[in-house]
Amino acid sequence: MQDRRDFFADRHGADTLSVALVVFSGILLTVILLLGGGLLALLALSPALWAAFRILSKNGAARQKENDAFRRFFPALLSELRILGYRFRDRKSHVYFRCPCCRLTLRTERGVGERTLACPKCKTVLRLDTGTTSKKRENRP
Repeated sequence: MQDRRDFFADRHGADTLSVALVVFSGILLTVILLLGGGLLALLALSPALWAAFRILSKNGAARQKENDAFRRFFPALLSELRILGYRFRDRKSHVYFRCPCCRLTLRTERGVGERTLACPKCKTVLRLDTGTTSKKRENRP
């Protein structure tokens, strides 16, 4: 029992990045096995092995830096995925675009013609053509 305590005494342990790697590995392994991946399943285990390395590492400062970088990156990734889902859901009714100054994602209705919009973050005025305004113009070649 004391040997086990001594082994884990100076180890970094599990953190947010390690848990995310294990979850990602499980999802990847499930998808590959459902598709009949065979040897690709071994590739899906690499994130889990990386997580095990991180958990058992004695270099806590380096692992903490990695975890901090991940925790800064992950919310931005989730936000981009959420916006991608909205873009897919609204693809027929809205136009999505980015403000050229602050890069904020904005949306407006599709098919109302040319619009002048102001970015709510940086107040930049934008002119955007959202498509035709009448059915007559849509049927023209």
